[in-house]
Amino acid sequence: MRIAFVLALALSLPMSDVSAQSAKERLATRILDAQQYETFAARMGAQGVAPDSQMSKHNAFLAKHIDRAEVRRRIIAAYVEHFTEEELTAIASFFEMPVGAKYQQFIPLIQVAVQPIYSAVFKEHAEEYRREVLGIPDFE
Repeated sequence: MRIAFVLALALSLPMSDVSAQSAKERLATRILDAQQYETFAARMGAQGVAPDSQMSKHNAFLAKHIDRAEVRRRIIAAYVEHFTEEELTAIASFFEMPVGAKYQQFIPLIQVAVQPIYSAVFKEHAEEYRREVLGIPDFE
């Protein structure tokens, strides 16, 4: 869930130059703009996902280390590669509808609801995760 949160924050960019974009790239850009990533951090804070002081530090960290324009370009490229123009049109239309906007507002609530489950599992099984997933051996 944290990766999705970081990714969403990394996408908070102004719309790119659409004159050089293909139709599919314009649709992917329309999706990102409709999802309102620039306000995602504020919505997360408003839903109690993280305190304001933590959000400020998080945003400063991202600004220092993440090339948001590059992240946005890669997401657009992924949309273009994996979806047809018709599919992109449908996705963009969904996020531009009231139900799409409501869905976007609901995402932080979902994350708040499931975060305790993930936190408990990772706390209890951190060593196992480190060894088996990350491949970091035990320190002796």
